[in-house]
Amino acid sequence: MISTTGDLYRWHLALAAGTVLSAAEREKFQAPHISEGRNTPSRYAYGWSINAAPDGTRIASHTGGNGVFETDFRRYLDDRTVLVASSNRADYSAVSVAGHLESRLFGQPDPEPPEPIRLAPEELRRCAGLYALSSGERLRARAVAGGLEIVAEAPATLGLLLATQDAEERELMAGRDQKVADALAGAERGDFAALADLYGAPADRVQRPFRATVNLFAHQLGPWTGSAVLGSSSIGGYPYTYARLDFAHGSRLAQYRWDGPTVGTVRFPAEPLAYRFLPVRRATPAGERSLSFGAYDVRTGAVLDLRCRLPSSGQALSLEIATPAGRVPLVWAGSGT
Repeated sequence: MISTTGDLYRWHLALAAGTVLSAAEREKFQAPHISEGRNTPSRYAYGWSINAAPDGTRIASHTGGNGVFETDFRRYLDDRTVLVASSNRADYSAVSVAGHLESRLFGQPDPEPPEPIRLAPEELRRCAGLYALSSGERLRARAVAGGLEIVAEAPATLGLLLATQDAEERELMAGRDQKVADALAGAERGDFAALADLYGAPADRVQRPFRATVNLFAHQLGPWTGSAVLGSSSIGGYPYTYARLDFAHGSRLAQYRWDGPTVGTVRFPAEPLAYRFLPVRRATPAGERSLSFGAYDVRTGAVLDLRCRLPSSGQALSLEIATPAGRVPLVWAGSGT
């Protein structure tokens, strides 16, 4: 279905006014019937998910998307209020934005993203390059228009970028890691039940494309030798899990994007998606020259702070990422070019 936020609002008004359905039909249309799963109190009606709004009243909502366009349509049945959020980019979630709008609509606490400042491109370029933890695991910083892109190259650095998530979010991410690990381990044994559960689809529908993908990579890189889950992250409001598929002569990265409790799409990019850090104004320790950056996770509201410590000239001396346990330094490891 193709629509606009304005036309969806008109549809809401027509339903509310009884233009389309009588009052009795409308109540049937919006009555909750079937549970939507163990992890949610919502119940499904005729095309609506019925749940409690923040003030305890009824909300009829539904999301939809196709990997590019995405919409969240929320009708607050007892408040004569409607919220329609829509996006036409595959890298930013209208559903996550709608959650923040709902909090503000009902006067609930909602985290503010950091306020960015402008930096000259040459200042940003001084922070670009490869940085390593004491373990040797690395991440890459790239100067882009307005800020830095940070890409984790190993599980430890990916975990570092998740450090500000709360315990509930980390538990959710760990559960997703385990589901992907179980699916890949089962497929390696020839058992596709866990992979079918991962996609929420019958085993015969997922087995053939999975085998075709592995066979293609095996033709290029030799026999499949195993896999390893690298971790999960939330970027642009979308949750992702990354795994490495290992072959005799190389490996490929797999990126699983979650749509609710199941995986909606899988891609095989050259590297994980980048976190976008924008320059912000922060207090600088005495005697130190540094640039401060902040990243905002629109899905959870978490803010990640990064400091680029500069020597008197040349490239950055180090990066520091703030975590609940303290600031974690990463030392300069080269330009990476």
